[in-house]
Amino acid sequence: MVTTIDDARDIARAAAAEPIDRMLDRLGERIGARATVRAVFGDPVARGDVTIIPVARVRLGYGGGFGTGPIRSDSTNGETSGVGTGAGGGVMTDPMGYVEVHPDGAAYVPLSSPYLNPLVILATGISISLVLRVLVRLIRG
Repeated sequence: MVTTIDDARDIARAAAAEPIDRMLDRLGERIGARATVRAVFGDPVARGDVTIIPVARVRLGYGGGFGTGPIRSDSTNGETSGVGTGAGGGVMTDPMGYVEVHPDGAAYVPLSSPYLNPLVILATGISISLVLRVLVRLIRG
C-alpha cells in the first residue's frame, strides 16, 4: 500500500525498470483472475434436488505503455531525462441468465435487461411523430 510520496516514487521507479510486456502479463493475470461469473452472481446454489448455476458475460480489457522524455529545467535532482511506465485495465460483467438443473434435465433461463433497448425507444419516437403528423393533416383537412 502506498503511504507516502517516497513510497509512490519507489513504486513508479520499480515499474519503469520492469519490461512492459512482463508488466502487462502480470496485469492481465491479476485482473483476469477476478473476472469470473462469481464476480457477478456468486457460486451455484443447490436446494433439494434443484441446482441453479449463474451465467454471465465477462469482458476484460487492459493496456499499458512507457515513455521517456526530458525533465523540466526546474528539476532539482540533477536528472535531465525521465522514464515512465503506466498500465490499467478493467472488467465488465453482465448477468445473462441461469441454468436450472433438475433430476430430469436442465434448462437455460435468460434474464431480461432492466433497460429499454435503444432501438425500441427510437422506433417509438418515430411512430409517435408519424401518428401526430397524420392527425394534424386530418384536423387541417
